[in-house]
Amino acid sequence: SISFRISRLPSVEPSSTTTNLPIETLLVNSRGTANMLELARKNQARIIVASTSEVYGDPDTSPQREDYHGNVNPVGPRSCYDEGKRFGEALTMAYHHKYKLPFTIIRIFNTYGPRMRLNDGRVIPNFISQCLSNQPITVYGDGSQTRSFCYIDDLVEGILLAISKEEAINQIMNLGNPFEITILELAHYIRTLCNSQSEIMFKPLPRDDPLQRRPDITRARIFLGWEPSFPLQEGLIRTIKFFATNHFEYVPVNLEDLTLKKLSIIMPVYNEAPTLREIVERVKSVEVPDMDKEIMVVDDGSTDGSREILKEM
Repeated sequence: SISFRISRLPSVEPSSTTTNLPIETLLVNSRGTANMLELARKNQARIIVASTSEVYGDPDTSPQREDYHGNVNPVGPRSCYDEGKRFGEALTMAYHHKYKLPFTIIRIFNTYGPRMRLNDGRVIPNFISQCLSNQPITVYGDGSQTRSFCYIDDLVEGILLAISKEEAINQIMNLGNPFEITILELAHYIRTLCNSQSEIMFKPLPRDDPLQRRPDITRARIFLGWEPSFPLQEGLIRTIKFFATNHFEYVPVNLEDLTLKKLSIIMPVYNEAPTLREIVERVKSVEVPDMDKEIMVVDDGSTDGSREILKEM
């Protein structure tokens, strides 16, 4: 049997949560991992630990191999997350050495895809949301720092293989796409794909922000027979289409090509009255050329003032 602990995947929480809640972040990654390891030990189960490329910190070597010890500031603004994950890995190894607990540690590199949160704080949803709304694209530093982005479908396949393959037992493996791109190149690329008029705005680079990030996936190839198959262009196009279609607060890409004559938005009222008011006001403020708007609210019997708000609006 497998005790499958998977946390901090893309879009679980905005990335700013880790710096805004440093104590909670450290405790989740320490106590949470300890609880799962103890559960796995009692049930004689293998544990799959979802770690992160952040354990490498701001690496001074590229690509990053699993035997690279990292370059991490233990007291910097990112340390709560970096050190929390490093502690989780160290504790996993301690359980393995003391109790012979079988494990697999997967170090997940930058991942993206549909259904990420637009307020996620990560670079791809930031750039897409800014481009779709023709707002300035925020690039930190001079944009020469590099990242490697893995499409979500590829990552999920890698995780499932890590669970099912016996060869993955007691291994530490990077999961990510080795294709490397500068942040400035990414900004230009997304702007082109969105057909956006956004200008690029440079801001100071945050302290301890990694200057490069690229995985060596040799172990994943050997033990899992895995490597990513989605090129960056295809993954970005899928992601942009999702956001353009499903987030009504942003003007959809190629809106003039739509043949629809009415835009219908259906909402339940369980989000409570203040949230309902905000959503309705935002929907009403969106200008959709040559298209009628229809807002339908499903009445679930709430008594929080939702009906009164709808009457007002």
